[in-house]
Amino acid sequence: TFVSVLIGDDTTADGTKVKPYKTIQKAIDNAVYGENILVAAGTYNENIVLKDGVSVYGGYNSDWSARDSINRENLTYKTEIIPATTSSTIYGANLTNQTRVDGFTINGHSFGSRAFENTASSNPLIMFNTIKSTGTGELEHYGIYNEGSSPVIENNIISVGSSFTNYGIYSSSSSATIRYNNIYGGSGNNNHGIYNANGSTGLIQFNNVYGGDGSSQTVGINNNTTSSTIIKNNSINGGNSIN
Repeated sequence: TFVSVLIGDDTTADGTKVKPYKTIQKAIDNAVYGENILVAAGTYNENIVLKDGVSVYGGYNSDWSARDSINRENLTYKTEIIPATTSSTIYGANLTNQTRVDGFTINGHSFGSRAFENTASSNPLIMFNTIKSTGTGELEHYGIYNEGSSPVIENNIISVGSSFTNYGIYSSSSSATIRYNNIYGGSGNNNHGIYNANGSTGLIQFNNVYGGDGSSQTVGINNNTTSSTIIKNNSINGGNSIN
């Protein structure tokens, strides 16, 4: 199934190259289990709810003849999602690992945001994305928020902004596999590269984690006393806190 914000049309489309969808959500809504959605470069102003067994791949050029999911700032391939509302930019619930999101630049909303949220036993593959939640103000911002979920998070660049409290990756009662990512905790009052809470388990390995630059607290990885996540072979810098 094909999507292009430049030439697509959600009214008359059938998802072919000749008649692609205009929005990612329309393609997901019409997809069936096991289907891959190929998204051409452009800026997509929408909030997305994932469907189990449907994978979404960005990083394609305008005619889907080439793809680059590594150099995601190259405008020929850059596939950017900007939320239309303050809800989570991408939301998943009850997803298996047959759901994959790959090759996007994903922005959180500036007014308190979760750029990517997993809840209710959501276990997707999140790979080769740039994930940014760069808002300001008194609210909390999250790059990836996991609640009761076990996603695989690999080969992403994750950064958060200068709001009061920031989390690159936040996991509660979750068992995430977090590997090969570059994670920046933000520049607000309280900043965390990775925060594990409420009995979280899982694996954190081969990441570069920087806690951030804050006015009060910066932490590379915060594994609270109820969590037993395995942490090994990472490069961790607690960050630069003024106090």
